[in-house]
Amino acid sequence: METFASLVEYSRDRYREAFYNSHVDDILMGAVIASMVEDDCSLIGVFSDGVNHHLRFEGNEQQTRYVFRLTHLSEDLTVARVQGHLGSVVVGYGEPVGNIATAWGKLEAANRPINEEGPEPGVIRFEADLASGFLYAQITLIMELDRFIHPDYHVDHETFHSNLWSVMAVLRDYLRATLREMGLSGGGARPASHARELRQSRGEILVGEIVAAAAQAGLSVVGISSDSDEQTVRLHAPSDFVLGRVAVSLRREPRRFGSRGGPPNILVEMQGEVRNHPTTLEELLEPFHPSSNEVVVERRHHTYSAVVAEVVPLEGGREALRDIFTKSLAALQDALTPFHRGRPAGPPSAAPRPPSAGRRI
Repeated sequence: METFASLVEYSRDRYREAFYNSHVDDILMGAVIASMVEDDCSLIGVFSDGVNHHLRFEGNEQQTRYVFRLTHLSEDLTVARVQGHLGSVVVGYGEPVGNIATAWGKLEAANRPINEEGPEPGVIRFEADLASGFLYAQITLIMELDRFIHPDYHVDHETFHSNLWSVMAVLRDYLRATLREMGLSGGGARPASHARELRQSRGEILVGEIVAAAAQAGLSVVGISSDSDEQTVRLHAPSDFVLGRVAVSLRREPRRFGSRGGPPNILVEMQGEVRNHPTTLEELLEPFHPSSNEVVVERRHHTYSAVVAEVVPLEGGREALRDIFTKSLAALQDALTPFHRGRPAGPPSAAPRPPSAGRRI
């Protein structure tokens, strides 16, 4: 059995390394969302095209928008072992401009790169969203992700937050100085379609709250899927958690026949999972004894899972959503702890970070 155990352990180590490497960009996406939401911004757009993650945010108190494009540059595991994990991070800061067409017309020619291969990292450029009336100053940065993200799925949110908002401050100042030189000013009225756009982004806004709550609890994002009917956030815990993986699904509850008015409720379903990796015959043959906990635990091979569900109002439910996340996570931990047989030792993870002091710009 000793040979069997060593082969299993080696296989698990290689699998964990490959899994982590393939999800570093997802963890980065979660770190960006958590940082922005903690600074009073709402996630209003999230999209992945298979290579890049695209994010959009809006300031809740200010007429500002923020855009990101995140790309993992070390997807090959051998490359990552040699140079570490690098990421391309395109960051954009935007404000509404009264006459966006005029402003963009003046900037477009000067903004066109001589080299058509693409924007050069470290150079501030401008982009315009003519439909929404926002003008953006944006920059492409190559970031050493190992400074913020660790193989045990712990994220140094404080350092990442500080770096991110330092960049935002420069982009803001440069955008406003450029507009002044052109005789233009930011802060134009939002178009009539703005309210409709926010209504259509309700699902993404709730996803942002879930990701921020998960970061507070020490969990990292390893995947997000979102459509008009359902949003799902997949999370991974650091090595010192009982739970290994967590999935949170948000679905709109259909209105009952004949009901009128009022926004629908959101069904929040959270699934937790514990994966044991037996290496002895006794562990392999260990019987399953369901606990008396009110949360039902199921077993499949040597994976134990449980599900809890709650309902939260769609309108005004952001704080309630965070409360439900915290309570549901605790319920899953309590239900699955009796079945936990230890996880492979890893670097110690830090305690959950305190709420951000805020660096609004």
